[in-house]
Amino acid sequence: MTVTRAEESYQGLTGRIDKEFIEKNVSNPQQCVYYICGAPGMVRDMKETLQALRVPSEAIHHEAW
Repeated sequence: MTVTRAEESYQGLTGRIDKEFIEKNVSNPQQCVYYICGAPGMVRDMKETLQALRVPSEAIHHEAW
């Protein structure tokens, strides 16, 4: 898990998930299923990132709010 706004005591990952994050942390991104939920711009960017990683469109599910 990663957060974009961390409290001072938070010790985990911060920032948006991006292509580099996925390449570093997911052993075979083309074989995963993705659920994206967030602001329309973030959803759009993440879908584009996953497409650039050659993730099949049927493995990408999204909800914008």
